[in-house]
Amino acid sequence: MAVNAVSFVLGSVFLFAMTSVPPWWVCAVLAALALCVWRRLPPLCWCACGFLLAAWHAHSVIDARLGAEWLNREVAVTGVVAGLPERDEHKTRFLLVLEQACQIEPGLCESLARPQVRISWYRDAPLIRAGQRWRLRVKLREPRGFMNPGGFDYEKWLFQQRIIATGYVRNAETAVHIEDQTHPVHWMQGMRWWLKQRLHAALEGRDHAGLVMALAMGDRSGIERQQWQQFIATGTNHLLAISGLHISLVAAFAAMLATVLWKNAAVCRRVSRHSFALGCALLAAFCYAGLAGFSVPTQRALLMFGTVVVLSLIARHQNRQHGLLLALAIVCALDPLVVLSAGFWMSFAAVAILLSVYAFVQDNRRGKRLLSLVRGHLLITIGLYPFGLWFFGHLSLISPLANLVAVPMVGLLLTPVIFVATLLSMITVPLARFVFVPVDWLLSLVVTLLAALSDWPFALTHVSAVHNPVMLWSAGLAVLCLLPLSWRLRWLAAVVALPLFIPDVSRPASGQYEVTFLDVGQGTAIVVRTREHVLVYDTGARFSDRFNAADAVILPFLRTGGLRQVDRLVISHADGDHSGGAPALLDGIQVDDVMVSAPLESINAGLCRTGQTWVWDDVQFEVLHPDESYSGSKNDRSCVLMITSGDGVRTLLTGDIEARGERQLIERGLGAVAILLSPHHGSATSSSRDFVRMLAPEFVVHTTGFRNRYGFPHLQVQQTYRQQGTVQFNTAISGAVTFTLGGEQRIDVSAYRPQQQTFWHSDWRGNAWEQRQ
Repeated sequence: MAVNAVSFVLGSVFLFAMTSVPPWWVCAVLAALALCVWRRLPPLCWCACGFLLAAWHAHSVIDARLGAEWLNREVAVTGVVAGLPERDEHKTRFLLVLEQACQIEPGLCESLARPQVRISWYRDAPLIRAGQRWRLRVKLREPRGFMNPGGFDYEKWLFQQRIIATGYVRNAETAVHIEDQTHPVHWMQGMRWWLKQRLHAALEGRDHAGLVMALAMGDRSGIERQQWQQFIATGTNHLLAISGLHISLVAAFAAMLATVLWKNAAVCRRVSRHSFALGCALLAAFCYAGLAGFSVPTQRALLMFGTVVVLSLIARHQNRQHGLLLALAIVCALDPLVVLSAGFWMSFAAVAILLSVYAFVQDNRRGKRLLSLVRGHLLITIGLYPFGLWFFGHLSLISPLANLVAVPMVGLLLTPVIFVATLLSMITVPLARFVFVPVDWLLSLVVTLLAALSDWPFALTHVSAVHNPVMLWSAGLAVLCLLPLSWRLRWLAAVVALPLFIPDVSRPASGQYEVTFLDVGQGTAIVVRTREHVLVYDTGARFSDRFNAADAVILPFLRTGGLRQVDRLVISHADGDHSGGAPALLDGIQVDDVMVSAPLESINAGLCRTGQTWVWDDVQFEVLHPDESYSGSKNDRSCVLMITSGDGVRTLLTGDIEARGERQLIERGLGAVAILLSPHHGSATSSSRDFVRMLAPEFVVHTTGFRNRYGFPHLQVQQTYRQQGTVQFNTAISGAVTFTLGGEQRIDVSAYRPQQQTFWHSDWRGNAWEQRQ
């Protein structure tokens, strides 16, 4: 059974390791071959079953995506709100399960098979709750995210969540709430919304209400950005996601209560104490998972726990490892897309390590329970380090110490109490408010401790680009630490692991430089590297209190490249799409110097003025604009920077200058450049013919948002560059674009999205198999 379960899971993994999904005829041939060898090679057949099931689920999501006729235009949709809507100062975001879509002008309507879309409602959105049915006019677009080295793959996450499109409400006045009872499919989500209001009332005035909501219902929208960063730095952010740990602790708490009550219960004559405790534990786990809305992590944990309980009831001497592998196969069978999730692998790895440690403890650590628990905790932390490196590119060196304190406090004390208080809030809010008083006090202790630990040097260590050899090396070291060997050998493994933390930085040669135009949506963020220095030009936008381009794109890119500081930050001008991420960047990495074209509130910076020059590693930087006396618009006062390699290959970064600012540069007679940042994202008010003719750029990069509402880059601008023979890149289409300039090759260019393109990305057309024939 164990071998077959592993084979089934590996089949799913093989599918998602491919760049494209095989067409149906290939799947049919594979199924026929599997049937032919069913009796002789069962593991191979189970592997084929896992592969085919994963392919079927992948095809179902891809085929459900809306066609081009429904995208980037106003569409009337009818659907039911699923999950808890997220609300902040700018918008309300929610999942809408579509029932029907209608094109406004042609009047074409289509009934849909309940696909999910993610909708944002900006400005004065009404109170939206789960289970409501709405008729809305929305503008939909294909699932799309930023594509940058080291960044979060948002398109992969949308694919795993089976979200086929994103969009926003276009005309709020035409929105209609269809009055009816809560949709029966989402009645539990409606109950969660009602319970959330009760909890808000019980937590009114509490300092850590956001943390309580995360632990009670899995709703992390109330956690502040700085607080979330502290949990990440200490490796304790897993405590704020309801998963296996929380459900297991609540189940254990229910089992203990059931054991005590069993003697006085009438059922004790018919059911054994062991079975009664397991049944109550499973019921409590089900209820807690329901509070979290049966999210993917809670479904996974509930299935794992349920499998173990059932095996324990029907065969008490069942091998624990076999039970874990069976649960792994069941979870993959119900939702093969779950193998794309980091939490899936980390959850099962933690349980597997725990079972292994338990076996060693039984043999070698009798009578030393506390020491055994500490040992098991340390080994789980070490065993999960390779997964943290692979999925997130970082690990917390103080995680063992932080979790040693936080896990007992949050897990053993707070989680059961919060669970009970949440149930009480359904009955009486005043009593629940009383129970939350000690909860808030204990959370204050936890937060204070984690804030102190997160300030330690090297608390969070980022590892530059993690490749397969690095992953295998770290996994081998983790296995060496987990084996029941002497501590001397384990210390040796720790010493051998030190090279993992030495940045593997590929640097340009002296006189050369590398410039990367990052994909930050409708905005600009550029990183320039010489051999020993780093310059950041603009920082993208700040989208909300918890999401900005610096945290999401720039900092991960710098850390992936092994960069630990920025020598100079240049902010071209004060528009939000160029300066919004500056506070987060300054907070997240050491920045030695800041230059701005005009003073910015709360940022201590020098002014960017014509004539300023500096040389880094034989690469020259020169500010060309604005002059001290220049009085143009805010856009036209953008800081314009020229970068020249040792052998004269030039890049011009123009900010948002328009025609008037371009004339100032034309008067200087700049001459040809190799790389040009398209002024004002390709607006029709910029990139005049005389300006483009004077510069004669070999490459131009438009930094725009995908299907942005401004229509950038403008068709006229694209035509102007095309007539000049300039090769054009658009970060919305190509993702991050990197140029290496100078040296024998002179210009080397690479675009990130084509390199990373797989079938879950929105550009995939499903024709890769046909092209191979």
